[in-house]
Amino acid sequence: MRYIYFLVLYLIMQSLACLPTQAQEVLTLEQAIQLATQNNPQMRLAQNNIQLAESNNTRGNAGQLPTINITAGQDNSLNNVRQQFLNGAGNDKKGARNSTLQTGIEGVWTLWDGKRMFLAQNRLGETVRNQQLIATMQKQQIIYQVYRGYLGVVQQKQLEKLYTQAVALSTKRLQIAQDKLEVGKVAKTEVLRAQVDLNADKSQLLRQTLAIQDAKITLNLLLAREADTPFETTDNIVLPNTGVQLASLQQEATTKNIMFKQLQAVQNINNWQFKELQGEKQPQIDLRAGYNYNRLQSQAGFLSKSQTYGGHIGIGLFYPLFNGHDLRRRIQNNRIQAEGLTIERDQITQNINQALVRAYTRYNTNQELLLLEEENVKVAEQNFALAQDQNQFGLTTALELRTAQQNLTQAYTRRTTAQYEIWLTEVDLLYWAGKFE
Repeated sequence: MRYIYFLVLYLIMQSLACLPTQAQEVLTLEQAIQLATQNNPQMRLAQNNIQLAESNNTRGNAGQLPTINITAGQDNSLNNVRQQFLNGAGNDKKGARNSTLQTGIEGVWTLWDGKRMFLAQNRLGETVRNQQLIATMQKQQIIYQVYRGYLGVVQQKQLEKLYTQAVALSTKRLQIAQDKLEVGKVAKTEVLRAQVDLNADKSQLLRQTLAIQDAKITLNLLLAREADTPFETTDNIVLPNTGVQLASLQQEATTKNIMFKQLQAVQNINNWQFKELQGEKQPQIDLRAGYNYNRLQSQAGFLSKSQTYGGHIGIGLFYPLFNGHDLRRRIQNNRIQAEGLTIERDQITQNINQALVRAYTRYNTNQELLLLEEENVKVAEQNFALAQDQNQFGLTTALELRTAQQNLTQAYTRRTTAQYEIWLTEVDLLYWAGKFE
């Protein structure tokens, strides 16, 4: 009891000594996810791509609206003219100036192009949906990374607590050894050994502090914050329900995993492109209407001045007979792309199933390991308490006490690691089953 009292007192003093002058931000897992999805550069780039796709999704870009163009041009020339007419008269002039002015406005409206304009509209709409799915997929990947990064910080902090406890135990052991040395119960070698062990534990604690800082830097970068932004995490980690049946997770993945949805959007785009190519085999009919104005002024020739103006309207027909088999080549390439997308879907299905099986196996194994490590912790705690009591009465050596202490620290570490591995496998199951919203 006296030992426990000193240990608790030491830990309280250490905690008070480590308190910062100003309280650091307490960052919850939910807040970290919100910050990352709002500020991460990859998310901002994905939103830009959505805006570009929406900007391109117009009737005009699909070819459904008419085009109107204004043309204008003026040509001035200086010529030497020599003309001989049938009636014997002639015209011989040097430096004759000619001026021609042509202006016009014309509108062209495609009435029929093999439905390509409507197919293009569907393709552009599906392109917007594809970019939205890509943004969702990017969001889920960021959430996945934030989960792992946040849990990594929590695990490193838990290890720091264990190593802090190890330092406290070694500090107490050194004090006891020094007390015994003063009354002549032990040799100085035992004090030196206790000092070496304490220094080793302090070194491990310092390394752990560095590991925490590295983990926090990684998480801050995911949140698009300054790398040295201080924060603290919470230990109350509640993950969404993953379910317990592998078959149900695999079934959910086929309907919810965003990779399938995004690939389906790409396949839809490819199908619309194929239909557009087929539409190129049909004639194109355009309605044309416009207004023209032409003026000619000349110092030599049959006319000294000519002016024409007026409107026109008509229908134009364009029908490709042969283009060097270019259309056939593009249709063949589209079919090859469709086959590649089918192969890619099979590959995605296989990869997701493998990832789920692997994560599910690790999850069950880590659950068993956690139960085993819980038992090991209980045994190690009893063994250390017994070794401590025996050491006070001189029934065990300092080396045996140190071994019991190390076994206790290792048992705590393995239990913490097992819990961390369970968290990671749960996050993997959530991600591959498509449960991140």
